[in-house]
Amino acid sequence: MSKGRLTTDLIDAGVAAENRGDGAEAERLFREAVRTNSGSAPAHMNLGIALHAKGDVSGAAAAHLEAVRLDPSSAHARYNLALALIGADDLAGAEQSFHLAIRLKPDFPEALVGLAEVLESKGLDEDALKALETAVSQRPHYAGALFNLAVLLRKMGRLDEAEASLRGVPEEHPDAANVMTALAATLRDQGRVEEAVSALRSAVDRAPRSGVAQSELLFTQGYSDSISAESLFAEHLWAGCRAEAESGPWCAEFTNSQLRDRVINVGYLSGDFGGTAVSLFTEFLFERHRRDRVKVYAYSSTPHPDANTARFVAKADAWRDMRFETDKTVATAIVADQIDVLVDLTGHTSHRRIGVLAGRAAPVQMTWLGYINTTGLTRVDYRITDPVADPPGMTERFHTEQLLRMPHSQWCFRPPPEARDVVVMREEALREFTFGSFNQSAKVTAATVALWGKALRAANGTRLRVIGIPKGRATERLSGMLLEQQIDPSRFDIVERASLGRYYEEYRCVDACLDTTPYSGGTTTCDAFWMGVPVITLTGDRSMSRSAGSLLTSLGRPDLVARTPEEFASIATRLASGQKWSTSDRLDLRGRMAASPLMDETGFTDALEGLYRTAWGAWCDRRKGY
Repeated sequence: MSKGRLTTDLIDAGVAAENRGDGAEAERLFREAVRTNSGSAPAHMNLGIALHAKGDVSGAAAAHLEAVRLDPSSAHARYNLALALIGADDLAGAEQSFHLAIRLKPDFPEALVGLAEVLESKGLDEDALKALETAVSQRPHYAGALFNLAVLLRKMGRLDEAEASLRGVPEEHPDAANVMTALAATLRDQGRVEEAVSALRSAVDRAPRSGVAQSELLFTQGYSDSISAESLFAEHLWAGCRAEAESGPWCAEFTNSQLRDRVINVGYLSGDFGGTAVSLFTEFLFERHRRDRVKVYAYSSTPHPDANTARFVAKADAWRDMRFETDKTVATAIVADQIDVLVDLTGHTSHRRIGVLAGRAAPVQMTWLGYINTTGLTRVDYRITDPVADPPGMTERFHTEQLLRMPHSQWCFRPPPEARDVVVMREEALREFTFGSFNQSAKVTAATVALWGKALRAANGTRLRVIGIPKGRATERLSGMLLEQQIDPSRFDIVERASLGRYYEEYRCVDACLDTTPYSGGTTTCDAFWMGVPVITLTGDRSMSRSAGSLLTSLGRPDLVARTPEEFASIATRLASGQKWSTSDRLDLRGRMAASPLMDETGFTDALEGLYRTAWGAWCDRRKGY
């Protein structure tokens, strides 16, 4: 048999092995093909594909480089090289290789999708969009291109187009559950929460073992005004039982030293160590922790590290970049580091690590901040909260965790530099008293708009300015609901959210903010206080509906916390009947916030460390049989 024929037979046999899932045999056959004919570009290329599949990106890149050297005109060799270079974190090399592949083969939608991924990672969203649109034009039913296009359009705030792209993915697509999950996120961003819940139930039905779809369902139901607190807890409990049955245990027995008063290792587990709201409430901890009491470890699943991430890296005692790792690998690292107290900052939100918690990766596990609800996991021992968000005896029955309460609020806020000086613009003196809302569309439920409508009808001569609502169906939906509440269109403005700087500028245009229900405001409430704007809230029967109430109480303004819709409208009327807030009024509110527990970083850190120490001591006592 000729060398060429033997090489072809070995490659064909390797491909057949790949198709039946035998990666090791495929690699062996491709290596034999390379030994038989080292000048065969297809042999090197197939070996590279096999190596990449098993995670050997450096070996894959070397094999594809040799394939390109042997056949510089092969678009597929350059495409596969680009994929390997992405895995090796050589984005510049990957971009160049994708461009060369497309130059050799202009009709190459797979390469265009890969190029778009690299361009987006560099912040070149418009260029990435063009590449994806070209890929879809070349292959209209290409599920991968349609999916990536939708994700990018959603990121860019073009939600109607994102929805259309996702609905264009063929129903028989094997990854339909992920498509339904992405569709649900897009619907949620438009404020269409019940439709999002329906889509997620479909995703869970299609992929019952998908932790992502299940967590997204729990997260999205938190925005719904049609689910009771009891039913929401039952959903979390069911999901938690399932997650614990499928995870770990990661450690048969923890060998951590049981000395109560030693320096304890605290691990923070998060996908939000970056330019996110969570970072506003956590970065100071990495500075303020007393290193004679606590050693700070960070386990980051942050998908796109940025300059904000770099600050966390510099302030942690140990940093673990785990964004590409499995839950098992993350848990193994936590166990190896002998973390005493693991604090989850993500819960069921994006970039979650529920599997790490479900298998218990540390002796003491807590959840805090990023998800204002139970995890549903019995292996998460505590949830950190406060006496207003979770009054003793009120919400314990909705938690699998024991509630640990901070002395004041569970939040401590460090304003970003974009939050500029408090100033009332000159032309504001001529306008009517203006209520505002800065919460995302998902929080603007029918119950919320009914509450706002009651306030606006009671407070004659006032206006409403809603900031952060995407154009298209989201704006149309909100406008329609306000009209149903008999609010004349001349009395409200709906504004699309722009840059962070513009977001803070908008606070200068409102006199008071109206909170949402059943999901209350957190970060936006703190932003309002810092920009000198009071917030009116209605407390509810669950933790997430009492966030703004907690913040207002810590600020010393419980008079803005309503217990009924009627009281909410009465407070709104009272504020609107007074003089509009001047610059000095706003400065007074900012000063009040700066002097409150909401910005006492040292006091907050000491109290938090006290909770960690209490929980750690309880574990030590249990181990000693006390």
